[in-house]
This record gives sequence, structure tokens and C-alpha cells, in this order.
Amino acid sequence: MVTDSMSSMFEPLTGRERQILALIAEGLSDQEISARLHLAVSTVKTYNRQIYQKFGVKNRRQAVARAKSLGWLENPESTKIPPHNLPTQLTPFVGRIGELEALSRWLVDANNRLLTVTAPGGMGKTRLVLDAAQSALALFPDGVFFVPLAQVDKPDDVIEAVVSYAGVPRMQDGRLPFQQACAFFANKHVLLVLDNFEHVLDAGGMLTALLQAAPKLKALVTSRERLDLTAETVFPINGLHYPSAKAERDLREYGAVELFVQSALHADPRFIVSEREIAAICRLAQGMPLAIELAAAWVSSMSLTEIIGEIERSADFLSTELRDVPDRLRSIRAVFETTWAHLSEQERRTFAALSVFRGGFTSDAAKHVAGAAPRDINALVGKALLWKDPETGRLSIHELLRQYAADALDRAGETARVRDAHRTYFAAYTETWTTALRTDEINALAHLHAEYDNIAVAFENAIVVATPEALLPFTDIWNYYTIRGLLYEGARVLDAAIAAIDGPDSLALGKLLGARSELAMYLGQNSREDETATRCLNMIKRLGARDVLPFAHAIYGNGVLRDDPARRYVNHVEGYNIADELGDDWGMCVHAYLAGWSLLDMHRPNDARPWFDTSHAKALRINSRWALAHTYFALAGLEFELGNYSAARSMYQESLLASERLNYAMRMVWAYIGISNCAMMTGNIESARHYAIEGLRVAQYTGAPYENTVTHMRVAECCCDLGEIARAIDYLRQSAAYPVDRDQTKSERMGIGASILLRAGLYHESLLLLSCITEWSGYDTLFKMDTLRIEANLRALSERLGGAALERARAEVAGKSIDDMHAMMYALLERGRAGEPPAVVATG
Repeated sequence: MVTDSMSSMFEPLTGRERQILALIAEGLSDQEISARLHLAVSTVKTYNRQIYQKFGVKNRRQAVARAKSLGWLENPESTKIPPHNLPTQLTPFVGRIGELEALSRWLVDANNRLLTVTAPGGMGKTRLVLDAAQSALALFPDGVFFVPLAQVDKPDDVIEAVVSYAGVPRMQDGRLPFQQACAFFANKHVLLVLDNFEHVLDAGGMLTALLQAAPKLKALVTSRERLDLTAETVFPINGLHYPSAKAERDLREYGAVELFVQSALHADPRFIVSEREIAAICRLAQGMPLAIELAAAWVSSMSLTEIIGEIERSADFLSTELRDVPDRLRSIRAVFETTWAHLSEQERRTFAALSVFRGGFTSDAAKHVAGAAPRDINALVGKALLWKDPETGRLSIHELLRQYAADALDRAGETARVRDAHRTYFAAYTETWTTALRTDEINALAHLHAEYDNIAVAFENAIVVATPEALLPFTDIWNYYTIRGLLYEGARVLDAAIAAIDGPDSLALGKLLGARSELAMYLGQNSREDETATRCLNMIKRLGARDVLPFAHAIYGNGVLRDDPARRYVNHVEGYNIADELGDDWGMCVHAYLAGWSLLDMHRPNDARPWFDTSHAKALRINSRWALAHTYFALAGLEFELGNYSAARSMYQESLLASERLNYAMRMVWAYIGISNCAMMTGNIESARHYAIEGLRVAQYTGAPYENTVTHMRVAECCCDLGEIARAIDYLRQSAAYPVDRDQTKSERMGIGASILLRAGLYHESLLLLSCITEWSGYDTLFKMDTLRIEANLRALSERLGGAALERARAEVAGKSIDDMHAMMYALLERGRAGEPPAVVATG
């Protein structure tokens, strides 16, 4: 045993870490340690890293040298195994490194005597405490004893089980078993592992008395509910870590995935790992070990896709016929029904009502929707049916248990009533916080993000109700969709909501049409944008809803008038004046911004400046970071138009900073593009490509078609300027993979294609594309940087081919549309890819 003088030096190392360190010193490989301790190899490697970090070393050799210098490995007592009856595990332990660390710290703390690990059935409580106890053997020289209580019927029989499993000598001296146990444990360093205590809770008093009689005794308990004892420390656990749908790290690093693979290989040694489908199964199981193991057992007869489908249809699919699995763990339903049987009627009613929530909930929501009093919530937390997040205080139910609770709510005939209460509560919540998005975004976004799953369910239920009154509170959620980049999801829900009440004019329908137009703009759906924007403005005017007119005019200008900056300017001035009459600072901020852009699109930067200054001042006044992200971007565009690239870059960076504070991905993309454009115009092409790629990364996260199109085009442009013809062509091709059908976008793409062809030495072909673009009626609406490049390329080609070449090219493309030349461009680009580029021609 480690001496007292040395123990403090080893306190940072857990029992499992000390055990692994000893095996490292014996020269065992990670694979051999894995087999010896029944751990996954990845888990052994995690422990290795922790040992290195705590010892301040970099490798195995240094760790062993440090342990030897402290004398730990030379102490023969350190390898002595105390008496124990811990069952041998047949499979490696997976995951739970954090939980094992926490249990190890508790086990070495002399001030803590009783710890209860709580969780619903099937969550892996028993396996966790057994592994923790195995790791802590050296801390209990008088023994570690596992006492299974699943088959114990009465609280009075608990002490008999303890006496039996711990090997307490039976003395024929008239003393009761409890008295004999007290005498036996009186001066012994012993750990009792009491498993499945939930059905013998009345034995808690006996356990307290035993701990009082034996001051060196510790008890590590598993239970589906806390014991409610004074000395008790409650340690709730949840499922194994599982990957989210957007997880980026190696999926094998997740305990849930590792457990599925391990279990599947037991079921079928020929099993082929497919991480994407396994991750989906682990998400459906929310990391519950039993559910994962039950799902994996089917791989011998079903594909992973079929298993996913079966779980989605019904969690009753998760069951097993294995002979050595206890009845209470043979299915998820058996787990739930065992727990349900131990609830009071009030607890059942409350838990069933709480099943209407998704993604967690607050105690306030539980009170108003489910009628759950604090006492009810506390009881369900104590029974491990509710999980309380220690950081946020939010409550949640494991999804598989929630499904069974929902079934119970249906059987009680209460689903419709509770669902209506849920919809009413979250309708008011949504209206409050979407309104706050205009002035208190950080706080509002946090609230909307926390309850987004509940808002989505409430919105869907309002669509089922299908009345304007039910849907009106949800009509401003579009702004959350755009800030968070939830474009496709938002479009789907808004389409369903519009279809539900499409008919007579209503404020709800008008606002929903405007919201759908906004998303159509981001999704590149021009025809849908125009149709919904027109209907929105006309309906709001007919209704006389003057307070909504600024919104309707903003939508109409962005959509129907996007290619007519002169009419767009008049529209936004009208919107600004209406907002001014209403005292609507937010509306004035938006329309001043849009009026300025209309003037900038007409290349009137000096006229645009007062509008942008006004918009910026309003944004500061209402303290809207959303508005500031836009106004800084507008001011940057103004400076860019004037050729002040350093000032423009500073403003783009301010826009990026404001956008990052909100995690406003759409605006972040454009800020990156702006910074990239400034770098390009000052000749720093490598920097320009870096920022364009950053913008592309964010655009791909959102999936927004237009933003993905533009960022791919900008990267292609940078690659072209760097002479990387093949990469430039690939990026330009990828830019056309998104459903954006604007002639302006096609013209910009053709301008970049012309630069690539020029670089590749296809001068005449480049000139054909440029001629088509300059003859297009909307040429003046192109961004300044695009027109500068086009004109520089035209000058370079005129110098090389002669002035008459341009006229011949214009004659050759006469009658051809943008679509015709756009389609032709790709064949020309492939010719450029195949050829050897000649000497580089300056492109400005």
C-alpha cells in the first residue's frame, strides 16, 4: 500500500490510472492492458493521456520513470489485491471516463461515506459502479463486496444479503445479523456495492445505522431513485456520449458508438461498421446503453437502415430473447413498466403530462403546461425520471421514456388538453422573444435557442389548429430562422402554415407570406419570393395594418424590385416615412439601410452615405447587433465603391464581429466575402483566398444556396489569379450546383469563367463571354469589383487581339441569351483545363 507520506503525491491519480500505470511498468501494450482490464483500447489511451498530463510527462517511459522515482512501483503492497467478490466482466468497459473520474475522487474522500448512483433502468449504473470499485480495490484493504439486491423482496432481507455476500461470519451467540455485521465491519476499510436499491428503500435506516457503527465503511449504491438519507451524495448519470447530427470529430471517440460496435461484433463477427447509420441509432437511443445493446443485437438479421426504421416506428422493437438477460432488462418497455409501477398516481399524471415537451423544459413551463408543482418535479428528479442540467437548471426526459409517458397520456385521454396548454404557453413565449430580437438579440436568441424544440412542436400544433389566431404569435420566427441559418426547415414550416390558413385576408397570413418571401430570397427562389412579397404587401394594405407596412415594404423591395434599384429606392423611402410616422426605430433603420443600397446599386455612393449614416445611428440607438452587422456592412460597401479599401476592410471586420456575437451565419458569410474582396483589390490574393474559404466554410454550414454560390465563385476567382486553373474551374463548377437562377449570378460566374479562359490562353472564347455580359441589360447592376475585372480583361484582350475583335465577338454572340452562353462556358472551361496555359495575361 502507498505510504501516507506518498499518498498525497498520488491523490491526483485515480485507482484505474494507478492500475494502468502498474501494467505499463510491466511492459504491457495498450491492447494487452485492454484485454487484461476489459477496457476498450481507446479508453486505455485516454487514461494514458491523463496519466501523462498529471505526471507532467510525454510518454510511457517517462511516466514509469516518474513513478519509480517516487518509489510507488517498488512497494510490494501496491500490487496486493484485497478480498472481493466483484464479478468478472465478459466485455470491455466503454466510455464514462468523466463519471469514473468523479467516482474515484469520491472513493478517496474520507468525508463521504454513502454515494447513490441514480438513473433510469438500462442506463448502465451497475457496470459503472463495478468498474469504479475494481479501480478502487487498493483503497479498501479489508475488501470490496458486491451485494445484488434485485431478488431481495423485503427491506428486512437487505442485511441478510450484506452478511451473505460480504462473508460475515455467522456467530451462534444470539446476536442478530445486523449486530454481527456491525461488529464485523467496525474497524475495517470496506466498500459495499449495493446494487438495485430502489425497491428496498425502507432499508435506508439500516444502512445509516451500519455506517454509523463502522466508521471506515463506505457504501456505493445504485438505484432508480435516491435514498433520501442525510449522509447520501446523489450522483445522477445520463446516457453515453453520442454524436450530434453535425459532429465533426471521429465518431469512434463517442462511447455510444463504441458500445454499439462492440455489441454488434458480438452479435455478428462479420458486421461491417457504417458510422453514419450507427451514429443515427445512438441518437435515437440518446446514448442509453441498454437501448444501444438491444439495437445492436439485430445486426445479424437486419441492416442498420432497417434497424433505424424500426426504432423510429416504435421503441418496442428494442427487446431481446437472450437467456441470461434479466426479465426487467429484456426490453425498453420492461424497463419503463418496472419504473412506472413504483410511481404514485400523482407522479404518473405529472410524468405523463411532461411528455409533451421536447428538448427539455423549465420548471415554469412544467407548472403552466403540466400543472407540475415543485414537489412533483423534485420527486421525479429523485426517481431519475427527470434529468436536471446542473448549469442551466433545465429539466429533460430521456426520449425513449418520454415515448412511453406519451402513451400513458394517450391512454388517460389527456393528450389534447395538455398539448393545447403547451401550444398556448409557447405561442406567448415565441411572440415575446421574437419581438425582443429587434433590440435584445443576445438574450432573445438564448431563450429561443433553449426552447427551439418546444417552439417547433407548438408551431406544428398551431398549424393543425389552422386558425389565424393560433398562428399569429409565430409569424416573426422567420428572423430566428435567418440568423441561425435554418432556411430549409423554416421554409418547410412556413409553407405548411400558409397552406393551413390560405384564403381570406388575415394579419397572420400576410405576415407569413412576408416571412416566406424573406427565406425565398436566401434560398434563391426568385419566383416564390416575388409571389409571396406581392401578396404580403397587397394584403397588409387591404387590412390597413399600418404598423406592419414597413415590414411589407422591406420584403417587397428585396423581392419584386431587386433588379430595379430606382423603383426600389422609392419603395424604401416610402417604408422609411411610414416607420417614421409610427415612431418605429427598427423599421426606419431597415429602410434607411435598404434605401442606401438602392442608391449604391445605381453607383451613387455620395447620395447613399446619409441613408447609411441614418441607419447606423438608429442601430446604435436601439442597440441592435443584428442591425449593426448590416449597417457596418453597408458602410463597408460604400467605402469599397469609392476605392477606400482599407476603410472598407475595417467596416467589414466590424460587421463580422457583430455577426459573430449573434452567431449570425448568413451575415458572417458576406463579411468574409467583403474582407476577401478588399484583399483582392489590394493585390493580396493569398489573403483573399483565405477569407473566401472562411466564408465558404460558414456558407456550407448554413446550406444557403446563394451564399454557397457566391463563396465558391470568389474562391474560384482567387485560384484563377494564383494561376491554379484546374482548381479555379472546379470551384466555379461547384458554384453552379446550388439552385440559384439569377441572371446577375450567371453573369458574375461568366466573368470569372472569362478570366480563367484568358489565363488558359483561350482568348477568343474569353472575349465571347465578356461580350455577352457587357451586352446584358442588367450589366450596370453588377458589383463594382466584377465590372472592374471585366473591363480590365476586355482591355487586355483588345491589346492582344486588336480592337476589331470585340465587335466580331459581339456579332458572334448576338441573339444568344445569358443562359445560352452560360451553358456554353463549361465546355470552354474544360478546354482550358486540358491545355497548357501560355504566358500570363494581366487581368487588372
